Amino acid sequence: MTIILPDHRGTGLSTALTCDDNGSQTVDSACITYLLSKWGREGINQFSITSAAHDLSVQIQSYKIDKPGRITIFAVSYGTLWLDRFLQIYPTKQECIKKYFSQYKLTPSKLRNVFLDLANDGTRYMDRTIVPAVIYRLNCCNLDDVTVLKYFFNHTTTLTAAVNEPEIDEKTFHDWRASTIMSLNYAPNYFALRSQWSKYPLDKYYGNFAADAPVLMLSGQLVPATVFEQASHLGSITSKTRKFYAIPLAGHVTVNIGVVSYLCPITIATSWLFPKLFPANYGDPRCIQDLPTTIDFTGVTEVGRQCSLKLLNINRPFGNELVIVKHFSVNRHIL
Repeated sequence: MTIILPDHRGTGLSTALTCDDNGSQTVDSACITYLLSKWGREGINQFSITSAAHDLSVQIQSYKIDKPGRITIFAVSYGTLWLDRFLQIYPTKQECIKKYFSQYKLTPSKLRNVFLDLANDGTRYMDRTIVPAVIYRLNCCNLDDVTVLKYFFNHTTTLTAAVNEPEIDEKTFHDWRASTIMSLNYAPNYFALRSQWSKYPLDKYYGNFAADAPVLMLSGQLVPATVFEQASHLGSITSKTRKFYAIPLAGHVTVNIGVVSYLCPITIATSWLFPKLFPANYGDPRCIQDLPTTIDFTGVTEVGRQCSLKLLNINRPFGNELVIVKHFSVNRHIL
């Protein structure tokens, strides 16, 4: 078994994207000026997710020349976005629609609706005759078919624009942040720097996801850096090819809870990554049921008292008084 740990563009042993000649990572106006003078906008645009996905493909293909066989990719945090972009560009199933017509956002339902319009619209009575030919060409999918089908879809479907996510304004951002009891640490000049930062243009993969690749998704329900609700929704609509498991009370990297002896996420991940190395029941997801689902805020349990002693130097975080912490709901803003 060979394990490869690639550095994506701008990090590690790849070409470093730093703020000066000494490797500084302090992002300020001087940093942006330095980067633009060194790379130019076109140069900075090469440090994109799509470029990193192409790099990963080159690494894999180079490795498989001498060692063909199973390749498994393990991704965490930004790596999950990187992996999804890779799977979009290099899908496991090279279907005709996904390869040549992704810009039309075609789905089986949408195709059926297009065919129904051709058959049902009296003003286009004869148009229905081409339905079998469209289906046939989608199955054949040679270059001549692609040319014909592009013309067909250009004249029968409405193109769907890329996802438009408006920028949050600074006041709303700070109001949200001020209303929380937990928040990531943002620099006070975050918005000023964000407006100056050179943004590479959005390509056709933005706003999409890889629907056909087999993917295991482990998402912590308390993750601060990505949106759990979006991850669970994505898992539900791609359930034919993806396995999604919510890890209760886990944060950004779910396998890290193995450090405190909760091995369930690790066993699920390793049995998925290396199925031939472990018995069939090793990664049984029912182990999730054994993970804690409540937090001991008051030192009722031994574990709670140990944490209190470690961090507060007392056995009970609220002292010896009886404190009742009621269940509460959390309205989370991802900042």
